[in-house]
Amino acid sequence: MSPVRRQSLAWLGLGSLLGPCWLTGCATDERSLSFEYGAIGSAPGNQPGPKDSNEGGNANGEGGVSSGSQAGDATGGPVGGSGGSSSVAGSGTTGGDGGSAIVTGGSASGNAGSGVISGGTSAGIGGTTMVGGAAGSGGSGGEPFISPCGDLNQNRVDDCEETLVQNSRFDTASSSWSADANPKLLQAWDGVDARAQTGSGSLLVLNTNVVEGTGNTSLGSGQCLVAWGNQTFEFGARALMKAGQGGGKAAINVLVFGQDACSGDVIQGITPSTVSVAGAWQVVSGAARMPPAARSMLVRLVASKPFAQSSLEVLFDDVLVREKK
Repeated sequence: MSPVRRQSLAWLGLGSLLGPCWLTGCATDERSLSFEYGAIGSAPGNQPGPKDSNEGGNANGEGGVSSGSQAGDATGGPVGGSGGSSSVAGSGTTGGDGGSAIVTGGSASGNAGSGVISGGTSAGIGGTTMVGGAAGSGGSGGEPFISPCGDLNQNRVDDCEETLVQNSRFDTASSSWSADANPKLLQAWDGVDARAQTGSGSLLVLNTNVVEGTGNTSLGSGQCLVAWGNQTFEFGARALMKAGQGGGKAAINVLVFGQDACSGDVIQGITPSTVSVAGAWQVVSGAARMPPAARSMLVRLVASKPFAQSSLEVLFDDVLVREKK
């Protein structure tokens, strides 16, 4: 009889019913073949448990290959060890996160796993047990975070609850945002929304400033905020550059002032992030630390293009500015 057939009968408990020499006789010792198909974890641990013993491996190890009546234990580690196998269904312990017990004597999976063969104690979180052992509780991790204003910094807090700027979504107008004092810049409200939400729109920034020579010209729309020296801020927005305009970038630019209300001289200019991909909405995001003398900052949504290019149009939406602590 093949090793697979003998292992299957051991799972059914027929070996213990018919006696230790029921087929081959006691003269031949082929016990190692009974364990040829041992438990397999999702990732091996540090070291296996000792053979011919009921003792399991260490915290991350695989269960011991046992010749006794019980499977070797394998305490689940961060990745989960494998339960040992036996000629009689054993009592493996518990798989670690992401681990899975597959053969007789194994226990249960880790998070969102499943206990597969009889003898397991219980399934992991969100898992199920086919034979023996109680089903684990339903898992709830991994669902996308859905919020009215989005979550650009992925901290599972709605951006409208933490952004420091006014009119961050441009639902009905471009109010609270001031265009650069340059006649070659057009600022307007646009009905296209970054997340295709009805009743909302975006801010259009159109740069038509043509300059001789080589280089880039940047124009934008900004909002002044209080900023103190050595504060660090996170900045984010969604930006869309329509295809077919030539080169250019959409950017968040910050002008830092040493006086209140964005007055006096600019002491530092910072561009935390830019994007140059056209034809689809992109996330512009970054962080910046204020210089020690800072008292205020002008957060600008900028369309930057080559000098000779006739124009560049960029839509901005869902603006996030928050202090990073």
